[in-house]
Amino acid sequence: MENQKEGQEIDLLRILSVCVRQLKVWLACLCNFLVSSLRFAYKKRKYMVCTVICAALFTAFWARPSHRSFQMESEIRIHVLDAFFFKDMVSDLNHMCLNNDRSSLARVLGVGEDVARKLNSANSFFIVDKLCDGTPDEVCFGEYVADTTKVIMKDRLLVQLVISDTSLVDSISNGIIRYFDSNPYVSQSNRERVYQIDDQIASIDNEVQMLDSLRKFEYFKKTTTEMKLTGPLIVSEKSKELYYNDILTLENSRNEKMFERAVSSKSVNFIRNFVLINVQNKYIPTFFISFFIFAGIALIIALLVDEKARIKSFLER
Repeated sequence: MENQKEGQEIDLLRILSVCVRQLKVWLACLCNFLVSSLRFAYKKRKYMVCTVICAALFTAFWARPSHRSFQMESEIRIHVLDAFFFKDMVSDLNHMCLNNDRSSLARVLGVGEDVARKLNSANSFFIVDKLCDGTPDEVCFGEYVADTTKVIMKDRLLVQLVISDTSLVDSISNGIIRYFDSNPYVSQSNRERVYQIDDQIASIDNEVQMLDSLRKFEYFKKTTTEMKLTGPLIVSEKSKELYYNDILTLENSRNEKMFERAVSSKSVNFIRNFVLINVQNKYIPTFFISFFIFAGIALIIALLVDEKARIKSFLER
């Protein structure tokens, strides 16, 4: 057994040593490549000057204020169906943006085409409950992988928009709500939910009225300690004390239903305003990205010019 353990330790040490040596070789090759590129770029500094000029011009055009995009996000609370259904609806909006179908986008949002042109993309992400305690813990920005240690919260969804004009975010967010409510399946489901809430409120009111009437009747019937109702039920002095608690419990339930009816009458609600997360096409990031792209193109052109004779001779063979 000891010999086997020693053999396994030796094998692991050999594997680690091979990996370290290979890593050193890769780092050395990368360092040599960077040094060679730097020396070649210095020799071809005229090309580098042209690269800086091209990058500056491209940045001035691409990162101009009228061409910037703003990434904003908010959270919606879902009252009918689930997050999977509304995520698919948001994906449909994003397909319209990607296909530049502004007329359809304006129609489903109920806004003008000038407003629809300002919406560049629309995405949504699941909110995950990792502790399985009914509270949100993180946002799943990638593809959700089913796991028994975490569950998707079906009553909420993170919505992320990329727009060109932040002053239109309220119009677009209201349009998204209209887009959800205009879906026949969503609309019918929400109407049924609201009808059920109204029926529950009416039923609770009837129960409260009945208990209140019974309490008043008992109040004016003090001459007897017990009152026998129709049937086997006997209401004594002890049971009369329960009327108040029962009425109070029913009134609390009615208040909860009335609050839900007033606040959550729509199929979904944005629970907060859209907040700015990121500004795209800013000057400095655009300049550096465009500089590296133009520098790579310039170095390739310079290399082809230096090797022009060899390339010509190779092609003429």
